[in-house]
Amino acid sequence: LNHPLLSCLNPSSVALVRSMAMPAPIIELITSFMPLPLLWEKRLLLLTSRSHADPDSAVFDALDLIDEILEEGGLLEACDAARVTPPKSFDSWCSFGAWNGKCDVILSRCEDHQDTEGIFAHDSSNGELRKVESAEIQRRAANYLQVLAYAPPSLSTILTSPPYDMPNSLLEKLKNIQDIQSVVRRMAAPG
Repeated sequence: LNHPLLSCLNPSSVALVRSMAMPAPIIELITSFMPLPLLWEKRLLLLTSRSHADPDSAVFDALDLIDEILEEGGLLEACDAARVTPPKSFDSWCSFGAWNGKCDVILSRCEDHQDTEGIFAHDSSNGELRKVESAEIQRRAANYLQVLAYAPPSLSTILTSPPYDMPNSLLEKLKNIQDIQSVVRRMAAPG
């Protein structure tokens, strides 16, 4: 595919055009390895408009978004560096994050109508058989804001230093709202 029109397109458009010429099974295989785009800005806009109709749900989802952003920003690696105790039955915070990613891949391959309640898989980091739950559910159980609030001071030092460079004022605000996250999640828990 060396058409003259391709020379005036940006690299991502050229890649898109070239990929359209590939067989569909190959495209499906390639896209199964691509991470989903981060849609935080769009989700914030939706949460803002949703807060008028369903404030409880908007707060709950906003806390999930905070957890997701912290994880993408390197919280798990920082927790390992600060030697913060990982969630039960995990050797490290990074192995916890890797398991979450594996679970989301497994769940993405399930049919929409399929019951995913009883799915188990082997954790390759230690061979343990674990229940497959979405990363969102597992982040809720880990309660990242509580981890921040009760972690040793070394975590704060790591997070406010390169490569994380989190402003100290933001870190303190996140620590201060951990009780809100805890209460909201306990109130929403079944049973």
